[in-house]
Amino acid sequence: MKIDDLKYIIDLYIDGELEKGKEPFLFTALSQDGEAREYFKAVNYLKNNIQQNSEPYPSSLDKRVLRSIGNSTTKQPALFTNKNIYLFLACSAAAVFIFISALFYGRSEDYKRQSEDYKEQFFTLSREVKKQNSDLQLILNAMPEIQVKSGYFRTKEIVVKANL
Repeated sequence: MKIDDLKYIIDLYIDGELEKGKEPFLFTALSQDGEAREYFKAVNYLKNNIQQNSEPYPSSLDKRVLRSIGNSTTKQPALFTNKNIYLFLACSAAAVFIFISALFYGRSEDYKRQSEDYKEQFFTLSREVKKQNSDLQLILNAMPEIQVKSGYFRTKEIVVKANL
C-alpha cells in the first residue's frame, strides 16, 4: 500500500473518523511499515500535546469580539474613496468597451449582409452580361453577307462579310 494512502488512514484514525472494521488493517500495516509508524507517533504526539495545552475559552472574549464587530460595521465608508474610485473607473471603462464592441459587432453583421447582397447582385449581372454577349454573337453570326456596290463603273464590286 502506498504511504500516502496509509497516512490518510492514520489521519482518519487520529480524528476518530475511521470505521471500526478498518482499524485491524491499519495496525497490521503499521506493524509492517516503519515510516508509517513514525508518522503515527508524530501525529499522536501532536494530538496529545494540543489537548493538554489548550486553555478554556474565556467568556469575556465573546463580548470584546462582538463590540469590535459592532464598531466596525457602524462606520459607513464613503462612496468615492481612493480604492472605490479606481474600481468605479474600471467598471465604467469596461461598460463603455462592451457597448462599443457590441455596436461594432452589429455594424459588421450589417456590412456582412450587404456584401453578400452585393455579391449576389454581381453574380446575377455577370450571368446576364454573359447571356447577352452570347445572344449578340448568335445574332451577328446569323446575319447574311453585306454587299456594297458603288455607283461608278470603273470600280469593282465590293463585298463586305461579317466575320465574327
